[in-house]
Amino acid sequence: MSSPANSQRPVDLETRDSRPLVLSPTLRGDLLQRSRDGYPFEVCGLFFGHQDDQEIVVARLVEIDNLNQDRRQDRYLLDPQGFLQADQQARREGLDIVGIWHTHPDHPAIPSVTDAASAWEGYAYAIVAINDGEPEILRSWTFHPPVFIEQTVLDGSIAGLDPNPSLPHGGFPFAPNEPSAAPDEGQRIDGGERTDV
Repeated sequence: MSSPANSQRPVDLETRDSRPLVLSPTLRGDLLQRSRDGYPFEVCGLFFGHQDDQEIVVARLVEIDNLNQDRRQDRYLLDPQGFLQADQQARREGLDIVGIWHTHPDHPAIPSVTDAASAWEGYAYAIVAINDGEPEILRSWTFHPPVFIEQTVLDGSIAGLDPNPSLPHGGFPFAPNEPSAAPDEGQRIDGGERTDV
């Protein structure tokens, strides 16, 4: 995933991306269950959906095999064949790959130096912090080299509303999550280790 030259490069974090990640309560529940099921290893996958200048809307998620056999507790490597198959499936469904998700077992939900070394611009990067087998927080980021900018994750669970098919985004009127602790502007993560912000 990362070369030795990249292993010491700090990751820059900024406070907020203007485009939220929109994730229904059903998809959030699926993501959290996959996180539990994969613990203590990093699990990973893709988000299918649509994005524009206003938001990134997730319509479906898929899990992709983590091919990193040496450090599965703190690294992931998306199976390229699985990625290709998922991309083809998304296109058949009229969707795009809009994001990549993975877990951080027993670490915070902030991008690592390794995450930055393999990140692509234009995708949401959702990270689930899972400690002792239980998800603690879901945070999402966009990558604008060399900076990760945190996104707000929107869903309908806060309002406790039932789906309404006449509404966009899978029928949920979305309300913001409780704000997570965002890093201060210019805050850095040094040395390749994940640290709390």
